[in-house]
Amino acid sequence: MEKVALKKDKEFIDLEQIIELDRLNMTPLLKAAGIEFDPDRRREGLQGEINKGAWFVVVERNHKIIAYVQYLLEGNGIATFPSIQVHPEFKGSFIVRSMLSDLYQRLKNDCPNLIHSSVHNNNKPSLSLHRRLGFREKERINERILFEINGREFLENISKFGDRTRKSKRQQKI
Repeated sequence: MEKVALKKDKEFIDLEQIIELDRLNMTPLLKAAGIEFDPDRRREGLQGEINKGAWFVVVERNHKIIAYVQYLLEGNGIATFPSIQVHPEFKGSFIVRSMLSDLYQRLKNDCPNLIHSSVHNNNKPSLSLHRRLGFREKERINERILFEINGREFLENISKFGDRTRKSKRQQKI
């Protein structure tokens, strides 16, 4: 059974599991771009983002992180999603919808005016998810595509994902 939890304090976030999930997903994408995944660099980046106030919606199964979405409220009504990761064994499952449902609960209180995200240009699953959620391409910088979306529009879009999750769970019980 999956457990979805909102985590903020670095004492409650297993950075090594986050880094391992990043390594699993990002190594092939980075390699295709001629870049090596560097766990020390990722650890340092995560610690800096946590120190700035990053939040994580984490999905765990048997005490292992199998998915997470990270977000940071930057002030001036802007939120950034530095990372969304799902373990390769669970891609195509309802985990993303569960995470988005929990993210919706958190963001409806914060209600950012604008949300930014960036995706490696060869990360087709993430590009597809961003477009399905209504993100619009803002610009391309090197190997990354920068996206943005109005905060209210994003909340409306992810609430629909949550509705689909609840319907699917009800259908599974029948």
